[in-house]
Amino acid sequence: MPSTDSTFRSTKPSTTYPGGLTEGVLETLRTVHIDSGGVDLTEEGRFGPSSTWTYMIDDNPMGDVFDRLTRGIKRFVKRQS
Repeated sequence: MPSTDSTFRSTKPSTTYPGGLTEGVLETLRTVHIDSGGVDLTEEGRFGPSSTWTYMIDDNPMGDVFDRLTRGIKRFVKRQS
């Protein structure tokens, strides 16, 4: 099986993007040192993620109908006792 390094070195862009983006990405992949621990970001001049992304994994943060119904029943029973 070929190494990751040889795979990146032999990669040819299939799509051309404006501003030399494709070649810039390929050049980074050719020169960055990747070992079993991944990439040392400080060695590459990065000191952490340049952005943070948050994804909503549930588009119904209050719960589905059954969750809301059971919470409502619990509140009702609690008030009655």
